[in-house]
Amino acid sequence: MQGKEIDQIISRIAIERKLPKEFVIDKFKEAVTEVLRKKKGPQFPFEIIYDPKAGFYILTKKTVKEEVTDPATEIYLDEAKQLDPSVKSEQKIDVKEDLTLVGKRYMNLISEAFLRKLTEETKRKEYENLAKRIGEKVEGTILRVERDEVVVSLGKVEASLPFTELLPGDKIINLRNARKIKAIILEVQDWKEKKDKKRYSSPVILSRTHPNFLRKLLEDEIPDIATGLIEIKQIARIPGRRAKVSVKPKKPENIDIGSIIGVKGQIIKSISEELGGEKIDIIRYSENPYKHVANALSPAKDVLCVFEQEDKYIAIVPDAELPVAKGEDAINAILASKLVGREVLVYPAKEFESVKPQKGVTILELMEELPSNVISTLRDAGMYYFKDTKSLPTLSELKRLGFREDQAIKLLELLEAKIQEKE
Repeated sequence: MQGKEIDQIISRIAIERKLPKEFVIDKFKEAVTEVLRKKKGPQFPFEIIYDPKAGFYILTKKTVKEEVTDPATEIYLDEAKQLDPSVKSEQKIDVKEDLTLVGKRYMNLISEAFLRKLTEETKRKEYENLAKRIGEKVEGTILRVERDEVVVSLGKVEASLPFTELLPGDKIINLRNARKIKAIILEVQDWKEKKDKKRYSSPVILSRTHPNFLRKLLEDEIPDIATGLIEIKQIARIPGRRAKVSVKPKKPENIDIGSIIGVKGQIIKSISEELGGEKIDIIRYSENPYKHVANALSPAKDVLCVFEQEDKYIAIVPDAELPVAKGEDAINAILASKLVGREVLVYPAKEFESVKPQKGVTILELMEELPSNVISTLRDAGMYYFKDTKSLPTLSELKRLGFREDQAIKLLELLEAKIQEKE
């Protein structure tokens, strides 16, 4: 094979693998060096040279001898003079040798080593690229199911989907027959680590249980979320069972829960099916922590009061609404707690007296002194609890809720008096 042909092959490989030509040349040199070191020994003095016109060749430094005992490191004086007429015995001389002279077997070994090095580099680049995409959703082809993982092809590299990151509905028997699977990139581990130290077959770890997987599915399926008109604020999941997603519109008037769930709930239904039947509650996010707790307890529709007790939130609901507010195995209350970042305890109205706050005043304690429409207005605004006089709404805030100034003043006076009674 002529040098020009070799140069064309190198150029083609560089283009196909999207690698710098110089890098491909260096990797071929490394492959040749690796094989020749095994053949000729670690002390063999040689260098691999690349010339676009001449191709690859071996440059060996040999000692000029009148009598040669080691042809690998020595050269006869008369042969050396053909290369350099001025050379003398015992001097060192560079001897150029054609690479093909190493033999067909070694050339095959060089080809294998070269391809292995290129593949390693391709994987390295892909791992680095995937490391920048942690948290993103990917769709891959299932290659095989192993002892504790599903091995997924992402094109140029394989990824591991551990059984611990599968949904309860992801039956192994079904995965064996499936072709495609969606997940997010959970992490990219050190790909240089020795294979016997790795737990999984690939450093790229996928997940279907992480909250971000649901986030990405929502972004893909719902235009208002994808374009940023509606922002996902928080996600809480018990994978495969239930999830809660709080959303906030870019502008308050833009909120439309219907755009998220779709006609007859079709959008949410399709996402739920991808998650193995996981039920998804979409709730409105509120900056008001009490209102946020009340919203988080959806599908409970009638939260009577929310207040703080040490580091917890207490929610009071009608007695009949308690099973809905708590949920089966308390799953609704658990997810609400995850969503708001504090434990939420739900009590029926009949137990309010035993759990009511020692300080401040709740709207439930004003039922006899305020008309029901005033209580409803405060509740709709998330004003369930006033723990001290500093937490009272301003006159202007009450007027924005529709109160006349005289009504607002009387309400503030009542609230202040009730708070002071407990001090």
